[in-house]
Amino acid sequence: MKTIKLYLLAMLLLDLTTSVQAQFAFVTNNGAITITGYTGSDEAVVIPSTTNGYPVTSIGIEAFYFAGFTSVLIPDSITNIGDEAFFGCTSLISVALPNSITSIGYGVFALCPNLTSVTIPDSVTSIGNTAFYVSGLSEINIPNSVTNIGNWAFEECYGLTNVAIPNGTVNIGSNAFRQCIYLTSLTIPASVAHIGDNAFSGCQRLTDLSLADGVKSFGSSIFENCSSLTSVTIPGSVTNMGSAAFANCFGLTNATILNGVTDIARDTFADCTSLSAVAIPDSVTTIEIDAFGGCSALESLTIPSSVTNIWDWAFNYCPNLSALYFEGNAPSLVGYFLFDASPNVTVYYLSGTSGWGPTFSDAPTALWLPQAQTISVNPAAYAKQFGFNIKWAKGQKVVVEACSNLSCSDWRCVQTNTLTSDSFYFTDPQCTNYPSRFYRLRCQ
Repeated sequence: MKTIKLYLLAMLLLDLTTSVQAQFAFVTNNGAITITGYTGSDEAVVIPSTTNGYPVTSIGIEAFYFAGFTSVLIPDSITNIGDEAFFGCTSLISVALPNSITSIGYGVFALCPNLTSVTIPDSVTSIGNTAFYVSGLSEINIPNSVTNIGNWAFEECYGLTNVAIPNGTVNIGSNAFRQCIYLTSLTIPASVAHIGDNAFSGCQRLTDLSLADGVKSFGSSIFENCSSLTSVTIPGSVTNMGSAAFANCFGLTNATILNGVTDIARDTFADCTSLSAVAIPDSVTTIEIDAFGGCSALESLTIPSSVTNIWDWAFNYCPNLSALYFEGNAPSLVGYFLFDASPNVTVYYLSGTSGWGPTFSDAPTALWLPQAQTISVNPAAYAKQFGFNIKWAKGQKVVVEACSNLSCSDWRCVQTNTLTSDSFYFTDPQCTNYPSRFYRLRCQ
């Protein structure tokens, strides 16, 4: 009877839903085991693939919460890792995830400041919210299988220096790489449909940014406070751009907005104090509140004829802004105080356009005429001809006239040109046939 009792006791132990074996706590459910805790002190932890004859398929929520080991081996039998499973494992250095894992859940490796190496297999399709929040990753290889990068997924990963978002990723969540202060290089492919709010804000050392044509939607403040960024091209595929996308990018000197973008959102370039060159395409219809506010290096800007709405304070605190060139009629909706604390602006308009008066939002207006500009050239290349730049509005026709004696004013047409961009270079191969030669420009 004693032997039978012991046998029955062993059977009862095997049927318990919660058990402890070796250093792992676990529960069983329908013949599968979930690891729920760890009581050991090993530096290198190996999670078993089977226990008590049952497969180990899951790591439970907070199973290794603030555990002290440095590495962990996860077997292929694991198909699910619960939220915050390795949260706060401050000594954890490396992790290799098995091919059986399809998603990395909420906060799984958050607050692991010494975690420098993670292997993510091609089976993973989603990196969840806060998955690697404040981890020590110095590099990350995100496989092409990943379609979603969650909110705060890599926020404050101070060691990251470059990130290549894989082809196939559709969504980059809010704050996904916020405050990755050593991130210098970033490539975002055409597959990305949406970039969430603050996704890369505060990446202070970001200098190399590539945004592929195909990206459709920007959240607010996605590159705000990226103070080392010097140049940016916004692809024409962007149909929605949230506010303050590049606000406080103090090092940004030039920005190109490609044809397709319809709206320059509120605070888009606010306080970009080095911004001196901006290309706005014909597709833009609206310039919102404070879009260029505080751009103290901006001296001139050309507004295409497509723009019909300019909102309040669009160009406030731009002390060096001296010329705003409009290619079309006066906008139908004009906000208040467009040029507040921007005292030197003159608004220029083309002959034949309508809606213009002596002032525009309290700034004086003037007829926009073609301008001749001398440029530096190689003397050897232009030894037998004379030339200069003619700057005006694209689509306008300009006549270049010349004479040899200003006193007789015998002006003759030398060249007629319709501008295909905002300038063209005029040369006169006949100039050497005259002892002196004078030029003037005439609108047509």
